[in-house]
Amino acid sequence: MKEPGDVDKAETMSELGRLRVSHTLLETILTQAAEGIAACDTSGRLTFVNPAARRLAGLDPDAQETDIPWSAWGQAHDAQGRVVDQTEWSLGRALKGQRTAGKKCHMVRADGGAYDVLVSASPLTDAENVIVGAVAVLVDVTKQSRTEQALEQVRERERQQRDQLATLGQIAAGVANELNNMLQAVMMHAEMARHHLNPADAASRNIESILNQATRGALLTREIIELAGQDERSVPPPRAEAELAGLRRGNGELILVVDDEPPVLAVVTEGLQELGYRVLTAPSAGIGLELFDQHSDEVALVLSDVAMPEMDGVEYVQHLRKRCDEVKVVLMSGYPKSRAQGAVAVDGWLSKPFSLGQLFEVVTETLSPT
Repeated sequence: MKEPGDVDKAETMSELGRLRVSHTLLETILTQAAEGIAACDTSGRLTFVNPAARRLAGLDPDAQETDIPWSAWGQAHDAQGRVVDQTEWSLGRALKGQRTAGKKCHMVRADGGAYDVLVSASPLTDAENVIVGAVAVLVDVTKQSRTEQALEQVRERERQQRDQLATLGQIAAGVANELNNMLQAVMMHAEMARHHLNPADAASRNIESILNQATRGALLTREIIELAGQDERSVPPPRAEAELAGLRRGNGELILVVDDEPPVLAVVTEGLQELGYRVLTAPSAGIGLELFDQHSDEVALVLSDVAMPEMDGVEYVQHLRKRCDEVKVVLMSGYPKSRAQGAVAVDGWLSKPFSLGQLFEVVTETLSPT
């Protein structure tokens, strides 16, 4: 019969055996873990470093020594790229009782190796809840970070391309506006010159050729704007019109024309006069406001350019509406309509270059009683 002491001894040995098995199993699990795991005592001396953690430090994963300085893992940088002092590393903070969960760090080793890790760390406590060490788990996310960086680089390139296209669109629209202003003067002068020539004359055929080439130029500017991302598809190109003699004349209504381009201002004024209208001209929006104030009782229609220095056409119309909400306004521009559409209410729109017939059509429609 066994003595009680023998039973206690046997139970103790059995318990120790189970503890050894548990310890061996735990060590195996920690050793084979894909995540880096390191533990230290209260002095910061490492007491356990698994193979995955050794690989991150550039060490032999099969080595057994634990007398490894923390600096072997490199210099830590936070998400903003700032260097993190070792006293603020997650393992060190765990020794102070602070827990860390999934903090991302960029590590740069002395040998130049760099990697990214998510660090989680916790204090190790005894049965009386006294801190006896700390443990940290390091998840290597280098590949994921590089993928994210690559995606961000792609997004950045796409943003740069969009910015470049937007800049190109602005430049193209500006060039197109200048070309359209020149074509406006050429086309309308040619139309009026043709009116005073015999259709059988060689000069009349030359004028017709000028008009055809100007129309081609107008179509080209629209294509440039479309390619640059500015929508002009809804704008009809200039088209051949009936002879001046075939157009119904105006009744002497007074039209205020505002445009900062002298050739355009001159040719539109002449065209309106040919069509039977009286015209006031203003080379700027400021002068246009002064003239409107002086002749507000007479002005039947304001025909204004959009792109003008100091005060553009949209702002000009807003000032007009404050003076007289019922004044009829037609905007004209060599820029795409979308640049001003919706910014202010107008009664009509003319896309430069427009023909004399198109000018007559928009003006008469706007002035017609509703």
